[in-house]
Amino acid sequence: MKTRPFLYFTLCLTFSFLQPVLLHSQTSGVPKPKTEKNTGYDKQWKQVDSLSNAGLPKSAIEIVDRIYFLSKMENNKPQYIKSLIYRFKLQSDFQEDILVSTIRDLKSEIKTSTEPVHQILTDRKSVV
Repeated sequence: MKTRPFLYFTLCLTFSFLQPVLLHSQTSGVPKPKTEKNTGYDKQWKQVDSLSNAGLPKSAIEIVDRIYFLSKMENNKPQYIKSLIYRFKLQSDFQEDILVSTIRDLKSEIKTSTEPVHQILTDRKSVV
């Protein structure tokens, strides 16, 4: 009879020591590999975020435009789409009639874009 409480105590103690190890090993996100291409973009995006947070959207747009042209030349579609979205967002901070110009710019980007980017930018869903 005396071994049961000791056994329970030992099991609880063992589990309490293993619990942090087990929880740490079950992380949901897999870290993305850092390549030279991603690192260069990451540094520029950090600059964009800091300028945007400082209330300098025009300075941030200059960096976003560099990212836009570089990603278009390198055919880096995720960075290309991200730069488009950021450009539209930052322009809305200081431009008037932003909706009209954003729609016009988006239509021209859709016309010149290739298949995966075209599908993302158009996103035509049928409404039932």
